[in-house]
Amino acid sequence: MKYSEILDIIKTGEGYTIEFKETVNSSMGKYICAFANSSGGKIIIGVDDKTNKVKGYKLTNLDRSKIQNIARNMNPSFNV
Repeated sequence: MKYSEILDIIKTGEGYTIEFKETVNSSMGKYICAFANSSGGKIIIGVDDKTNKVKGYKLTNLDRSKIQNIARNMNPSFNV
């Protein structure tokens, strides 16, 4: 996805298929589950979900592992 496309999504704001998170945290699982049980969606990390301001976030390998583990531990499990 291009940077300009991400900015367009951020300008639109959160909705049925878009969720903003400042960091990877424990609430990530409920949003992954909600999107998995609906028509899908995108979680954009590094954006304040109250103000829609881009804060930025350096996604580490540990963060990626956390996200993968959340998805793997759901029933049924799936890949993200």
